[in-house]
Amino acid sequence: MALTPDGRHAFSADWEGRTKVWDVQTRSQVGQLVGHGYTKVTAIAVTADGSKVVTADDHGRIVVHRGVHPNAAHEHIADVVLKVVDTTGHRVQQLAVTPDGTRAITSGLDSTVRVWDLSVDAAAQGHVYDGGYSDEHDEER
Repeated sequence: MALTPDGRHAFSADWEGRTKVWDVQTRSQVGQLVGHGYTKVTAIAVTADGSKVVTADDHGRIVVHRGVHPNAAHEHIADVVLKVVDTTGHRVQQLAVTPDGTRAITSGLDSTVRVWDLSVDAAAQGHVYDGGYSDEHDEER
């Protein structure tokens, strides 16, 4: 579970590789972050400026998503994957992001702590996942 710095959006993970985006005020789901296939998402972090949401999974993959803009329409928030970091293949148990948002620190079942570069090429547009977020319309899986 993670919150945006302004407290308007919350993120929760499920066992099927999805991270749900919630509007805290309305208590409704307004989006879904993907990028982990069917692998359980084990950790979520949001950068201090809210520009990135970072998720990690059971197989050690880290996915950097574009953050939720505070003025985003609340009916549906599209997911934009900015970067995928394939790590060691070991489950990530804990995830933190440095205050400047450029690095992630993970710990896992392999008893190590690692630091990962999260910088994104400014020219990269990322991949937009806009297939809906309900189970009935989950076209991205």
